Amino acid sequence: MKKVFLISLFVIFGLVQMSAQMAVTDPGQMAINQAGWASSLEKAASQIEILTKNKEILTESINLYAKVSGFLKTSQLLFNVIDRQVKIVKLAADETTRRDYANVKMYMRYTDRVKEILEESQGIFSLAQSIVTPSAKMTDGERLQMLSELNKQTKEFYSKLQLNKSRFETYNNAMKKLKKR
Repeated sequence: MKKVFLISLFVIFGLVQMSAQMAVTDPGQMAINQAGWASSLEKAASQIEILTKNKEILTESINLYAKVSGFLKTSQLLFNVIDRQVKIVKLAADETTRRDYANVKMYMRYTDRVKEILEESQGIFSLAQSIVTPSAKMTDGERLQMLSELNKQTKEFYSKLQLNKSRFETYNNAMKKLKKR
């Protein structure tokens, strides 16, 4: 009997210990946790939606800035090309109508060179005009690149005219001094 009593005592203690180690669930706390998770997920989804909308707005703003910036750059480059072309024509007109030359032959060579430079530069204006027309099948980047190249060319033509004018004035002044002697 003692054996039966001891075995039953061990079984009872084993059961007590096992029940003490069983997982305890609190249905109330679980409901609160699930409601908190649902609320957190809802807030996160709302924040993701807001962030997505902000990203779209920022992307549109960047695209608009790029277009406006490209347009402004195009406008400025076009203005520079046209302005410099006008300066080239005006300078050529002034130089080919001068009357203060000391040597006719030298002046004729000079005016021939001025006319050559003017003829070389005349295509720039019509090319610039065709670049900015809406019918031209170009991207803004291609337009900017072409206008940038035209801007560079007009600078070169204007520099050529200035250099030739400077040379002529140096020779013309030297010839005037020689004639006075």
